[in-house]
Amino acid sequence: MKSDRPFTLVDAAKLGLYGGISAILISLVGMTAAFAKTAIIADLLTMAQVLIYGLAFMVGFVVVGRAARGSRGLALPAGALASAVTMLSLSLLALLIGAVNLRTIFTNATAELANLILPGETSGLAGALLLTGAGAAVGLVAWLLTFVPTRIRNGLFGGIAAVVLFGLMQDVLVPILPKSVDDFLFESKGLTWVGAVVVFVLFFILSYLYAMRSQVRISRLDKLPPQQRQIARFAFTLVALIILTLLPRILGEKSFEIFSFRSKDELLQQLPARLKGYATWLPGTYRIVVVVDRDDDDCHRLKAQLESFAVAANLPTRSHPNQGRFVIVNRIAIEELEAWYFGDWKAVCAAYPRVPSNVPRKQSYRDPDTIAGGAWEAFERVLQRAGYFKTGLRKIEAAEAIAPHIEYNRNSSHSFQVLRDVLVELAAA
Repeated sequence: MKSDRPFTLVDAAKLGLYGGISAILISLVGMTAAFAKTAIIADLLTMAQVLIYGLAFMVGFVVVGRAARGSRGLALPAGALASAVTMLSLSLLALLIGAVNLRTIFTNATAELANLILPGETSGLAGALLLTGAGAAVGLVAWLLTFVPTRIRNGLFGGIAAVVLFGLMQDVLVPILPKSVDDFLFESKGLTWVGAVVVFVLFFILSYLYAMRSQVRISRLDKLPPQQRQIARFAFTLVALIILTLLPRILGEKSFEIFSFRSKDELLQQLPARLKGYATWLPGTYRIVVVVDRDDDDCHRLKAQLESFAVAANLPTRSHPNQGRFVIVNRIAIEELEAWYFGDWKAVCAAYPRVPSNVPRKQSYRDPDTIAGGAWEAFERVLQRAGYFKTGLRKIEAAEAIAPHIEYNRNSSHSFQVLRDVLVELAAA
C-alpha cells in the first residue's frame, strides 16, 4: 500500500544512514584498502575514492528525486543532508579506529584505512568535518544534475563510467594498444589528465547519441497498436524470465566464468597482462584455472612458462603457494583436449552411437594422454570411419554433443583426473 506521507528531512537522513552503513561495511571488508592501490587518474583519483564518493552521490541523487516529487524546495537540503550523513558515518568510523583498537574484531580496521577515508592529509576531527562537508557538496552536485536534460545527464554518466573503466583496465589495455596511444592515455599507474579528458568527451558523445536512439526506439514502441505493444512487452518479459530461470541451473551453487581464446598462442600472449589486471582487484575467494593443450611442447617447460606468468603478476599458484594459499591453478591437457574424449569413451558413444565401443581397448588408445600422431587427428579418424564428420571434425559441435554425457569420475585420462581433482577441491572449499 502506497503511503501519502510527504518525504521529509528525517527520511533523507535515514537513507543517508543506510548509505553510511553500506560504506562502512565496504571499508571493513577490505574493499577500500584494496581499491586504493588502483589509480584511475594518475596522482589524482583512485578507485577507492570513486567507491566512497560514488556511493554518497548515488544516495544523494536518489533522495533528491524522491524529495522533489513532494516539494522542489526540499530537494536541495534533503540531497545535501543524505550525502552528508553517508560521509559522516564514514567519518565516525575513521575517528573510532583512531580511538579504539577494532582490529580484534575487524582485521581491516587499521590506521591506514582511517587515512584512506579522510580526505587529503587531514586527520582527526578536522578530517571528519571536511569529509562530511564534502558529502554535502556531493549532494549539491546531485541536486544540480536534476536540472540537466536527460540526454546530457546520460552523457555525463557514460563519460565518467568510461574513465573509471579505462583506469581499471589499464593492465589489459596497455599490451594491445599501439605504444603511441598507450603513452598518450596512460602513465605508469592510471590515466593521464589529457587521456582522461579525451576518454570522457568521446564516451559522453557516444552516450548522448545512444540516448537519442533509445528515445526513438521507445517512441516507436509507443506508436504501435495496443495489441502489438502488449505482445512486444510480453516477449521482452518472457526472455528475461527464461534467463533468470536458466542461470541458476547453469551455474549451480558455485559461480564461474569461462574465457576462451582463439588459439593457444593467443592465450600465451594475452595471459600475462590478464593476470596482472586480475591482481589489482581479484577478491580473496576467487580462483583462476588455466587449461591449455600441450601439443608438441615440452610439458615441464610449458608448465614453467605458465607459472612464470603468475609469479610476474604476484599471484601464488597451487604449485607455488604463499603460506598455503593459492589463486592460480595451471593445468595442461596431454596431448590435446580430445584425449579426454578417449578417456570417457562411453560419452562419445552416447553422442555418436555408430562409433565402436571397443576403441579404448585397442593398444594405441589405451592411454589417452599418449596417443601417437595427435589426439584430435585420431579422434577425427575414428568418427569418420563410423560415418561422422566426412568433411572434417567440427570441434565445437563435437564438444557440445559429447559434454552432456561426460561423467567426471570415470575418465581414464590422467591429465583430466588432475584437473578434475583440483576443481572438486575448489568446489568443496
